[in-house]
Amino acid sequence: RADLANRWYDTGEFERALQYASSTLTWERAGVTERYAAWLVTARIRQKNNEFGLAERAWRQALPLADEASPDAESQRRSLLEQLASAIYQQGEKAARAGDATLAVAHFQRVEGVMPGSEIAIKARYDAANTLLRASDWLAAINELQRFRMDYPSHELTPETSEKLVLAYQESGQGLKAAEELLSRSEKDWPWEHIKRFTSNMIKQEKLILLP
Repeated sequence: RADLANRWYDTGEFERALQYASSTLTWERAGVTERYAAWLVTARIRQKNNEFGLAERAWRQALPLADEASPDAESQRRSLLEQLASAIYQQGEKAARAGDATLAVAHFQRVEGVMPGSEIAIKARYDAANTLLRASDWLAAINELQRFRMDYPSHELTPETSEKLVLAYQESGQGLKAAEELLSRSEKDWPWEHIKRFTSNMIKQEKLILLP
């Protein structure tokens, strides 16, 4: 049955492939290898159909079977984890497009639990911060950006957090912190005249006296 599910999948007959995969999973005599193959077919089809929540469930079901079902278990587990992380990340993207920032951020933050330190997990963390910025959730965005910078100080995306922090500080009424963030950057990143003008305005807004 699982073999038939794979054959239908290979021919692009996804509905029939799902039917055979489902019948395999409900078959009492199905062995580990057959159930593993059925969950893989199910996961791939759900992912192709943009049913990312169902795809996540299927990848999770396949994971504990990989050790027994695959001769190259370590490689298979790595591949499954990558697919699982992708399914979760895509749920975050889908929620963000729908305007549900809270759900999107929750999904983005879950990716790290599957593949900590991976590129997709780092990107998800960064996208979580951007989602909070777009939602004008300034304090949460500040917290996420600061955590990102602390956790990944050498990542290529980290320098971009500075400008985003300046915006979030400014919009949340923390002009002095926005000015401090600007001053902490090198003149290469921020022209000195721009820094001086911006910090002067921010300090004035907070009713502080700018010393000569």
